[in-house]
Amino acid sequence: MQPKLFTTRICPYAQRCVIVLLEKGIDHQIVYITPGEYPEGFEKISPQKKVPVLVTHEGAIVDSVAINEYLEDAYPEPLLPQGTYERAWSRSWIEFCGPCMSDFGTMILAKTASEFEAARHALMGKLDLVEAHCLARHMVGTKLSLVDCTFAPLLQRLWFLHDRSGGVMEERRHPGIVAWGHRLMASRSVIDSLHDSAMASFLDFLQARDSHVACMAPLDHATAAA
Repeated sequence: MQPKLFTTRICPYAQRCVIVLLEKGIDHQIVYITPGEYPEGFEKISPQKKVPVLVTHEGAIVDSVAINEYLEDAYPEPLLPQGTYERAWSRSWIEFCGPCMSDFGTMILAKTASEFEAARHALMGKLDLVEAHCLARHMVGTKLSLVDCTFAPLLQRLWFLHDRSGGVMEERRHPGIVAWGHRLMASRSVIDSLHDSAMASFLDFLQARDSHVACMAPLDHATAAA
């Protein structure tokens, strides 16, 4: 039985799992659902009706971190380093991505400029730690690591919003993260992990909620390049 991943088209947490599935070369199925419109029996595999959910021959697993740990242990092509300390170090940064995602969620749903800037400031402070301590010893190789797979959806969305309107990332403050993000976004597994309509749906999601970032005027890239 192929693993079957249930998700929505814009879920960054599920995208982490898709990246891992692709990077490990695991045959899989993806079932896209609409929030509030769950397939029959969905509550049996996800009692809280949360995504992502991975259904395997052994049962269902909820939560992207748990899913990726399962995929790491159950399939070849390891994405964590072999040493005990190095694996623990990697997991500590995987865990740290959780608070970063929380700040990102607060930022993109902020209704006012002041709320947006407060959340962005909190996120940039956390990225200071990633820049100084994580990237000091973590580099993207020819194959993605589990740390890469975890941070890629966040960095991808940050750059999408920054390229659209500006005022999101701080390139001089985080040159390492900028380089890391661009290298991750060039990865075939990261590129193929997104549904074709994901970013358009993401923007629609923000606009439907009258978020400040969705109301920021798009950059005129032609003028900026002139």
